[in-house]
Amino acid sequence: VAADGGALARTAGTLTQPGALLGALGGLAAATLLGATYLGLRTTGGVRDRARAWVGPSAGVLAAVVLVAGTGGGLPGTVVTVCVAVLGAAALAARAGREGWAFALSVAVQAVVVVALFVQDAPVLLSSTLNPAWSVTIESARASAYALSTISWAALVLLPGVLVYQGLAYWVFRRRVASDPVPT
Repeated sequence: VAADGGALARTAGTLTQPGALLGALGGLAAATLLGATYLGLRTTGGVRDRARAWVGPSAGVLAAVVLVAGTGGGLPGTVVTVCVAVLGAAALAARAGREGWAFALSVAVQAVVVVALFVQDAPVLLSSTLNPAWSVTIESARASAYALSTISWAALVLLPGVLVYQGLAYWVFRRRVASDPVPT
């Protein structure tokens, strides 16, 4: 860090740019939306009601972020339109007590945004702000054949155990968690 605080000032300036703030707000809204729809799906009583109350506002904030990002050229117009419509449908589904649909729609819209952002700049995965030649591309991020082989064998050995564990966990927690006291 420079004695005059120049490096710190440059970092703080980068973090407070409109794009960074918009991304942070979008990430917060997306996490809140997913959390609220999942809690609504897996709980009962007051917790479920409070979770459903958070779905509409968080979907609205996320829709606004998508609209602003879309008008700034960050997303294609059709993606923006579909995402806003799906977020509205998720909010309506949660209000109607259809938390499964609300959660599925929330996951779908976030997957669409991530895929659209990566496809839009293809073959660049992560662009460098210092020098375009230093950007991470699909070709430069590719793993070697040996690494892919090692990962494949490890997955073949570990995946059955993971699937059994996930199935068991789903079976044990298949019902909603009651937020009200359980009578003894």
